[in-house]
Order: sequence, then C-alpha cells, then structure tokens
Amino acid sequence: MSKVKITCYLLLILIAISCNKEQFTISVNADDFFFLRNKGADLPVWVKGNTASKTMVIYLHGGPGGGALGEEFLLNSEFVRTITNKYAMVFFDQRGSGSSQGNFGKDLMTEEQFVEDLDKLIILLKSKYGSDMNIFLYGVSWGGYLGTAYLVTGDNQNKIKGFINDSGNHNELSAANYGKKMLKYYAQQQISLGKNVADWSNIQDWCQKTDTITELTEFAQAFDYFGKAKNLMGDSIISSIHWDSHANFRMTYFSPYSSSSSYFNTLFNSFVADHFKSLNLSEKLHTIVIPVFLARGKYDFSVPPEIMDEAYEKISSPVKQKVTFEKSGHAVWSCEMQNFTELFNEFIEANN
Repeated sequence: MSKVKITCYLLLILIAISCNKEQFTISVNADDFFFLRNKGADLPVWVKGNTASKTMVIYLHGGPGGGALGEEFLLNSEFVRTITNKYAMVFFDQRGSGSSQGNFGKDLMTEEQFVEDLDKLIILLKSKYGSDMNIFLYGVSWGGYLGTAYLVTGDNQNKIKGFINDSGNHNELSAANYGKKMLKYYAQQQISLGKNVADWSNIQDWCQKTDTITELTEFAQAFDYFGKAKNLMGDSIISSIHWDSHANFRMTYFSPYSSSSSYFNTLFNSFVADHFKSLNLSEKLHTIVIPVFLARGKYDFSVPPEIMDEAYEKISSPVKQKVTFEKSGHAVWSCEMQNFTELFNEFIEANN
C-alpha cells in the first residue's frame, strides 16, 4: 500500500474520531455540541458560553415544532451574548422539532414525553458538567408551558434554581379566550381612531359571532387573527428588533441547524399540534415553590396579560415576580431586549 493511501486512511480515521467525540467543556467560552438520545429520538444540544460559572440556562423553544438551533436571530442577539458572558446557555431542539432526528410516532408526542426528555437532558448535563451545576429554565411561548409542566411533575423542582417564563401560558383555551377579549377591545379602539378600519372590522365581526372559543376550528381562526392584530398595531406601539441581514446565511452554513429536518418536523407537527390545544395546568400551579419570573407583553394577543395574572396568583413560590413590558407583543426578548436582559440577569443573580 502506498504512503499516500496510508496517509489518506489515517486522515479518514482521525476525522471519524473527531466527528464522534463528544466534548463537555468547562471554560468561559464553551461551544459544545452533542445529541441526547431518548426513546427513538436524537435531540441536538448546543452548550454555549461560560460553563465555568457553574450556572446554566436551558432555553425551551416555542411551538411545539419550533426549534432552538434554527433561531439564529436569538443565538446572535445581544441578549444571548450578554447571558453567555456570565453563564452558559443550553439550546436543544425538542422531540419532533427543529433539527431533531429519529423515529417517533404520535404516541410519543405528549406532554409527559416532552417532560421526560427535558429531565433526561438535565440529568445528562449534571453528569457531564458537574452535579454542582445550577440550572435555570427559560421558556418562551410553548417553552413556557413546557417549563411549567416540568416543574409540576414529581420532584423536578429540586433540580432547578429558578424559572423564567417569557410569554408562556398554562391553559391554552383560557388564553385563547382572553385573547379574543383583547381583539374585541383593540378592534373597537382602532376603528374609532380610523386606523385600518376594514381589517379591524373583519376581526370585530368574528369576535361578535364567536361567543366562547371551544372548538379547534375557532382556536385556529383566533390565532390567525392574533397574528394579524399584532401586525396591525405596528411598530409605533410594539417595539421590534431589527435583525442582522446575514443571520439566515450563518444559520444555514455555520451552525448545527438542519433545514431538511426542520422542514419535515414542521410538517409532522401540523398533524399532532391539535393535542396540545387542550392542555391545562391550572390546578397544578400551586405546587410551584421555586423562584419564578413571569415576563409578559402588554400587546400579546396569544398569551394575554390576564393569563399571566392567573399564573401569578396560583403559584405558591415566596419569590415570584411579574413584569408587563409596555411595548411588547409575544416573546418579550424580541421586543424590548435591553430591558428584558437586565431583569433576566438580575433574577439569575438573585437566585443563583
């Protein structure tokens, strides 16, 4: 065998070894990527930032069916850069979401399975980075529901130092009806001001014809109008971040994000999402006793301020706070990033 062939074989072996090696780095600038395998699913995990701080923030993405690795706007935001300078952030794609892979059916797309997957991740992180690692949960939208579901299950709160809930609810149908109430109020307000009268009149007509949202068809229509209402309110009322124009390029070519997996997972979730619309944790909120920070947008039609008020009243924790962001819609971090980042940091520092 020629020296050239031997060299090529050796290089291939080295590449294979390096690709399969999972790194768990304790440093001020960790950048570790690996998979969590559980019940037929391979869930990608990306640990970024200061693992030497012995504090991790697990980001729970929205959806269900969204993804963390594909949220390049979030990953390259000033918010994440600020947090990862002090602490580590853990981004992982949930089962059937984002870049996750594997064979799994509808019978495993349940609240209980999502909670189990998250628990397996926490066990893995503590095993690889140290049992003394302090872990916080940060959930956005559906991720806020998942974080809540995790905390009200078994003794899971013993593993978590605190919970930041950004625009996540605990009762889907209740939130939808609060949202319809908001639609009715702002439709009347905007029509009286002569703004986008035709669009708001269509929304107003639907609100008058729809009493209480109970059916899935009404639920779907409500969320369509929630999105339209947010857009109609405009930038003069709701703040928005001006994104980096190169973000999608970096996400596609310089991150672990898989566009093909994301496409098929989105397609799959369209068949199972109906199950999640009937979820309700209202009667379990009183069991939450760890520190909680509830962040809500004043103009969030999908998860209105009233549903956060309800959560705040039911949660038993002696350390809890709720903040209304006056120029925010859904997902506060993307509307009032600077203010949210400051409060986020203060919460972790106070409860670490």
